[in-house]
Amino acid sequence: MQMLLKDGTLLTGQETSRRFIEAVSYLLLGKPADHSANSFGSELLLIVGPELDRNGLLWLGRVAMENLRSVIYVTILPETPTFADIAFAAHVGDKTHVHQHCMLTLAKDSTRGRLVPRSFTEGGYRFNAKGQPQPVATVANSEAAIPDMTRAYVRFGKLLRRHPVGAWTPDLLSAA
Repeated sequence: MQMLLKDGTLLTGQETSRRFIEAVSYLLLGKPADHSANSFGSELLLIVGPELDRNGLLWLGRVAMENLRSVIYVTILPETPTFADIAFAAHVGDKTHVHQHCMLTLAKDSTRGRLVPRSFTEGGYRFNAKGQPQPVATVANSEAAIPDMTRAYVRFGKLLRRHPVGAWTPDLLSAA
C-alpha cells in the first residue's frame, strides 16, 4: 500500500511497509529497526502483510512456536493509513498466545509503548530491548485507555512521517 505524506510525497508500498516496521519498533523497543544487525530483535519478528483471517492467525501462532520468538504482524489499513491493525503471537512455555486487533498505548512520561489486546482484560505487553514481551497490567477498558492510546498514535504518526538519516534502503536488484 502506498502512503501520501503531507508534503505531497507518494511513498511506495515497500517504503510504507519499512516506515511502519520502524515506527512500531521505535515505539515498542525504543529504537528503530536495524535490519542489518544480527542481534536486533533477536526475540521479536516484525512482519507487514495483508489482513489475517482465521487461518492466518493459526499461521502466525505457528511462526511464533516454530521460531521460539514473538511475532508482531502489522496490516496497513487503506482507510486509515496511520493506524495499523496489529496481531501478536508469543510462545510462552508450552503455549502459544495469539492476539488480534491489538492497540498501542503510551503512558504519560514514558519513552516506550505497550501492546494491548483489544479486550483489555488480558493485560498488555511491554518489550525489553531484545524484544522479549513482558506481561504488564493495563487499564480495565478502552475508555480508560483513551489518553494513552491517543499519545501512542500521535507519536506513531510522527514516526511514520519522519525519514531518519541513514535509513535502511534495501538493494533488491542486487539481491536477485
